[in-house]
Amino acid sequence: MWQATRNFQAGQVLGKKMREEERCPHQMEEFEEWCESDGLQKGGLEGLKSLRYWPQIVRNYSIPLHDSSMVNLLYMSIYGNQSSKEVAYSVMTESRELTNYCQESVRPTHSRRYAEALQNLDNPEAIDLIVNAVIADNGRRAIRDDSFLNDSEAVDKTPAYLRAMNVIETSL
Repeated sequence: MWQATRNFQAGQVLGKKMREEERCPHQMEEFEEWCESDGLQKGGLEGLKSLRYWPQIVRNYSIPLHDSSMVNLLYMSIYGNQSSKEVAYSVMTESRELTNYCQESVRPTHSRRYAEALQNLDNPEAIDLIVNAVIADNGRRAIRDDSFLNDSEAVDKTPAYLRAMNVIETSL
């Protein structure tokens, strides 16, 4: 019979408690308390404790953010500031946001930036980005990335999954 790993069980506890509390844990200690109250021993949560060092791990090993998007979101939900945690909560508890986050966060940052710029050609900064990409011979990537054609989200309100990705890209 299949036995869930402690990290998987901790993830189940996190999901359950986030739904009950309608928020992310205030800090790692609270998350550990949630796990203990659900029968998981604190000593078995070593993987979660190492999450504290995630930003250093990303830098030291040059891990691209799009190669670690779920760990980045988990880090944000536990160690982020209050507004970051609210965004993480929205992404982690709303299926559409989570689906979009999973699809978009694995794309390299520059591809997404070009796609966003193409959606906002009325913005001078967007035009500058595209022009600079062409000048730098990166225009080829911007033209091939046609995913902007499928985006039906309203431009005026940034979805939580994009806000989460922006926080991760500027914080880690």
